[in-house]
Amino acid sequence: MNSNILLLTAVGVMFCSGCKTQQQKLEELGAVITVNEQSEIVEVFLDDSKIKDAGLMHLEGLNNLKTLNLSDRRITDAGLVHLEGLTSLESLNLDGTRIADAGLVHLDRLTNLQWLYLSRTKITDAGLVHLEGLNNLQILMLSDTKITDTGVAKLKRCLPNCTIAAFP
Repeated sequence: MNSNILLLTAVGVMFCSGCKTQQQKLEELGAVITVNEQSEIVEVFLDDSKIKDAGLMHLEGLNNLKTLNLSDRRITDAGLVHLEGLTSLESLNLDGTRIADAGLVHLDRLTNLQWLYLSRTKITDAGLVHLEGLNNLQILMLSDTKITDTGVAKLKRCLPNCTIAAFP
């Protein structure tokens, strides 16, 4: 017998006794979480966790999330689809993940991003087109990637107020 009990009220609101909250699911994956005064999740640090692509689905719907750190995790392009709706994100750390150019398409709607860390990834100049509309970017870290000086210069023209650090 299932220990999760669903209760439906007359107005259609569902309560689940024994069901895990989104925060509990993320914490089980090793997340360190910060909530605001309204108990909304605003920061998630998964850099010391066992998260993989499938686990990123637990981030969906975190409409007030400002900071997300996934550095050095086994995240690929396929997992980034779960980040598309996180439009309040201001800081995203993907350093040392397994993402490449194809995954960057999932970041182009994150227009509130101010800090984006993509160092030690497989991205190239071809993927930078997906970052050209991120006009609020202040810091973009691209060290130890396959980005060329030409790619950085082109992106800098699109994002003149962004500091771009790209070292071999």
